Amino acid sequence: MFQSLLMEILIEIMVCFMNALVDGSSMADMGRLKNDLFTDYHKEIRPVRNQEAPVFIEVDFQLVNIMDLNIVDSSITFTAWLKMSWRDEFLEWDLHDYGGIYEFAIEPSRIWVPHVTLVDLVKQSNGDKVDYVIVDNTGTIIYYQRWCVNVMQNFTGKYFPYDVQLVKFKLESWTY
Repeated sequence: MFQSLLMEILIEIMVCFMNALVDGSSMADMGRLKNDLFTDYHKEIRPVRNQEAPVFIEVDFQLVNIMDLNIVDSSITFTAWLKMSWRDEFLEWDLHDYGGIYEFAIEPSRIWVPHVTLVDLVKQSNGDKVDYVIVDNTGTIIYYQRWCVNVMQNFTGKYFPYDVQLVKFKLESWTY
């Protein structure tokens, strides 16, 4: 719980910092930048000009809290932060053309995001879903997403309560 709260506070600080990054520029510069970037942007199209080229995605998975470990049902419920980063070739700009703006925050629903899920997912709660995206002038996207999930695992209780459980998570993209 403490780590989750700390991560939320860090995100709030980042939002404040992101707003401070554009203080030297005008709202007109930000409006013009977003208008220029998103006028012909299609979030359904993979973010590479050559559609046969791969999109390389860096993934970082940080476990925050184990809420339930059920050996009988062979499931684990936990919260975690998923951080993904990739380059979107359609979201690049020359910062000198836009008052020095070099990054901004945006809703993930406005851009292409990889469809990543946990294999053996039983249930995912989106009630307290937190999503956050940062876009920089090189087209680098950093996407933070908090997950609260229940996943099936193969547990054994052979030496209960002294056994050690190895939990493996596999992330997959079902669309690309």
